[in-house]
Amino acid sequence: MTSPTREQRKRTLCRLVLARADIEATLRLCDLADRIGVKQGDDIYFALHYAVVGSYARPFSGNDLGDLKGKWCKFGEPRLDEAHKYLVDVRNKYVAHSDASARPVTIHTPGARLADGTFATSYGVQAVNVALTVESYKVVRELCLSLQGRLSAAIDDEVPRLFPHYVAAPFPLTWTS
Repeated sequence: MTSPTREQRKRTLCRLVLARADIEATLRLCDLADRIGVKQGDDIYFALHYAVVGSYARPFSGNDLGDLKGKWCKFGEPRLDEAHKYLVDVRNKYVAHSDASARPVTIHTPGARLADGTFATSYGVQAVNVALTVESYKVVRELCLSLQGRLSAAIDDEVPRLFPHYVAAPFPLTWTS
């Protein structure tokens, strides 16, 4: 097996840095939800839900750098591994895309019994939506803390190996491919 080229390593470093930024944004969103005491049904709830799921799952979804795979999707605890898979699935089916097989649309007519036990007084439509519970943000936070530490360690290890010579000013991370 050949070692990755310097250009491939720089691309990977960029992927890791962007992933860490997304994970840290997710941590801040979870902290915000806790700090303001958001409850399911609050006006801000769905905005936070979409932001939490979207920012958490972004590094694991296809992009021009490729998605994080393998060890980055493993957390050493079955409940965290399952939570990770669930978040990526919710992102793919409900948040980033409108997957009709996951979000069936129902139509009701006047007099139809609705899910809440009431009867429709007019024609209407409804689309299924899935949202995390506010309590599940604690698990999202655990996932983020694990990833943040592992991503930081990988970044901190790679930067001096890629750029061993001291540079007195910031410079852009670039690659040719």
